[in-house]
Amino acid sequence: MLDVIYVIVGFGFAVTSIFIGRKFKLESWLYTPTIMILPLIYIGFAFVGNSPNAALLELQYGLPFIAFSVLTLVIRNTPIIYLTAVAWLLHGVYDMMHDVFFTNPGVWFWYPAVCAGYGIGIGVYLLYAGRQIASGIESLRANPG
Repeated sequence: MLDVIYVIVGFGFAVTSIFIGRKFKLESWLYTPTIMILPLIYIGFAFVGNSPNAALLELQYGLPFIAFSVLTLVIRNTPIIYLTAVAWLLHGVYDMMHDVFFTNPGVWFWYPAVCAGYGIGIGVYLLYAGRQIASGIESLRANPG
């Protein structure tokens, strides 16, 4: 039951991020590059927990997200938004399954559930609003100034 509450809190953070992104017109860059931060947070937790082994495992599991994020800095078009949505959803699933893969002693007990709610919330939103966000990205490319 407690995990459900934390997932709802994460979803609330996602709604807040979406609101801020829309209000200040930050959506053209907010969701794609920032996915690289998620594995880095888990790596930071491993160092806090004094577990170099967990840090290496977090890097191994996080590398696809980091590589994808770097790729999105180069390729900015409509399909990337939908792939970003899938990446956020996959990271949400990773958060929910984190303790099944291995133990990272530095991770706060509530963090995976909050992060899962956030990631799934952002992923669902990107699937819903992808075309609108992509058109904003393409208009920025056409008129960069």
